[in-house]
Amino acid sequence: DSMTEAAPRILQAVCEILNWDVGEAWRLDDDRDLLICCRHSPQAEFAAFADASRYFDFTPRVGLFRRARQNRTSFWIFDIANSGNFQRSALAAQAGLHSAFAVPITAGDQTTFVLGFFSRQVRRADHELLGAMNNIGDQIGQFIARKIAENLVRENEKLLRQKEEQFTRAQRFSLVMVTHSNLEGRWLRVPPTFCDLLGYAEAELLVAHSRDGELLFVDQRVAPRADG
Repeated sequence: DSMTEAAPRILQAVCEILNWDVGEAWRLDDDRDLLICCRHSPQAEFAAFADASRYFDFTPRVGLFRRARQNRTSFWIFDIANSGNFQRSALAAQAGLHSAFAVPITAGDQTTFVLGFFSRQVRRADHELLGAMNNIGDQIGQFIARKIAENLVRENEKLLRQKEEQFTRAQRFSLVMVTHSNLEGRWLRVPPTFCDLLGYAEAELLVAHSRDGELLFVDQRVAPRADG
């Protein structure tokens, strides 16, 4: 989806511009946290932190990212080691990570994605940065909402085209299969496709008439054909 495609570039840009060591993008559903992307400096300890995070068994509805999602605003942790609100504190300590902040990505009234960033330095909360990241999160959410809307429009257009094609085929079928008959059931006009369907020539059908779905030939020189 759009966020999965955009996440690597967003994480890389924030980490490089703000000089943070690890960036994560998470999809948070009601009962599951899914790490969809992680960008970090090339150090091996950061790679180990990212790998372990993919399989970490989170307690539902708690933690830094859950707070950001539920409150729809960014949160900061001064030092992960002394915080009771970060479930991966042991993993972060092994990687030498201390400070962190989380940014919700809100599309419409839904907050499904959260971005997280980590630093080896102990950093005090930067409220101007959090405010700026809230704005960025809103802009990313609007971008995702537009992409979702564009995809829905494309899908609806595709369905409409399919319906139009089906209607056109039905029209063509009805036009080439229309016959004209008099009150006695004798055909006055039969199109070639109708002749092909029944297996008779036009001249043969014009000397016949239909009664209760059965072909009756009034000219005895023309007899009904046996199957095969």
